[in-house]
Amino acid sequence: MRLKEVKELIPNSKLFGSENVKIKSLAYDSREVEEGSLFTAIRGYRFDGHDFISEAREKGATALIVEEEGDYKLPYLLVEDSRFALAKVSTAFYDYPARKMILIGVTGTNGKTTTSFLLEGILNYAREKPGLLGTVTYRYKERTFPGERTTPESMDLQKQLAELVSLGAKSVVMEVSSHALKLKRVGAMEFDIGVFTNLTPEHGEFHPSQEDYLESKALLFNNYLKGTGFGVINADTDQAPYLLSQNKGKSLTYSLQGRGDLNGKILETGPEGLVLRTFWGQEHKDIGLSLAGTFNAYNALAAIGTGLALGLDLETISRGIKQVKGVPGRFELVGRGEEVGVIVDFAHTPDSLANVLRTARDIAPKNLILVFGCGGDRDREKRPEMTKFAVELADYVIITADNPRNEELAQIIEDMKTGLDKEENIEIIPDRERAIFRGIELAEKGDLVLIAGKGHETGQEIKGEFFPFDDRKVAQRALERKKRGAENGEDER
Repeated sequence: MRLKEVKELIPNSKLFGSENVKIKSLAYDSREVEEGSLFTAIRGYRFDGHDFISEAREKGATALIVEEEGDYKLPYLLVEDSRFALAKVSTAFYDYPARKMILIGVTGTNGKTTTSFLLEGILNYAREKPGLLGTVTYRYKERTFPGERTTPESMDLQKQLAELVSLGAKSVVMEVSSHALKLKRVGAMEFDIGVFTNLTPEHGEFHPSQEDYLESKALLFNNYLKGTGFGVINADTDQAPYLLSQNKGKSLTYSLQGRGDLNGKILETGPEGLVLRTFWGQEHKDIGLSLAGTFNAYNALAAIGTGLALGLDLETISRGIKQVKGVPGRFELVGRGEEVGVIVDFAHTPDSLANVLRTARDIAPKNLILVFGCGGDRDREKRPEMTKFAVELADYVIITADNPRNEELAQIIEDMKTGLDKEENIEIIPDRERAIFRGIELAEKGDLVLIAGKGHETGQEIKGEFFPFDDRKVAQRALERKKRGAENGEDER
């Protein structure tokens, strides 16, 4: 590309300097600039890309995209919104890869990951060769790609979509966060299907109000959905009427309360999964899932509805879902066959914690022990609410660290303690490893230990550093120690 071609992509942009500069690569991080790069200066929440223009120039940048005029000693485009400009340029630079695949976006507070995994299973069975981009992994078949965010920055996203096309992918399932929608990471893209799971208070550190949070989610349906596409929406949510009014495509609703185009009824549920009867027009189909809980019945309906919107039949959808044996860190059973059950889950909002606790309660023969914490640099308001659910729904609660990030752990725990209305059957153990060992140590035959908050994560973020930590591995070690103690007749306490 040349700079004049870039200008044509961005409405109301102004070009300063030579229009014939050749663009060999794109960058928005000055550390990634190479000879011939077009560097886009983005104003972030911690850093301003305009402060790194001299570094980008020294590393070989040949042109810039900026939001303010200046003597940059390089040709540049002046734009109103550099994030949107990066999205537009990236999409064209990588030759519009999303147009070459079926593009499915899944948004909502909870359930995005599980719904996406179920959709991957359905599309695999239907031979639609899906790529998967989300919180747990970016992958295509057995190949994984590096990634840090639920939804990548626009340039990284387009690069990965282009790679999926080159590998032969025919479809892609993406988790689409409210951050990604509001910050235009999916700008210049059009989705064939947009899926809405639910909305509960979350990301108060980013969204000034719950209305702003909802409006950001709605962008998937009123801004980024094809007119010929489908909005697949949970009819049992309070937000459904608003999202349906915002949906510029066709609509398909799903429900467990008989309100949807697609309806479901839970026939059986247990620790190994559930059986869901689905009703679609005059058809009904019983579908088995290797996932437990009412919340997973909703996730399944979201995936089934998407399959129907794509024109797949219920038999194909059912067979595809059966291929999904579990989702990493989502109500994941650790140590099968043990006398003590241990489940790890990502639940990190009041609603998701309540859901997994209720499901765990249904399958715990005896006592339910909860080990959980709250993340730092996130909504302080949700901490006492999560604690209230914890003491209400669990028999024994151990409060510990999650990802403190840049906050003091002691303050996070103090915030959590304001949700306590009793002091019995509660412990506070700040060290998460010790807390997990303690929870499993306390458990007796028939008890269930739920470790909530981090799920699939393999590290703990403390004061800007990332320390290796996996709840599942720690729990496995704790189970092994408990077993050794039992075999030796020892009291590990």
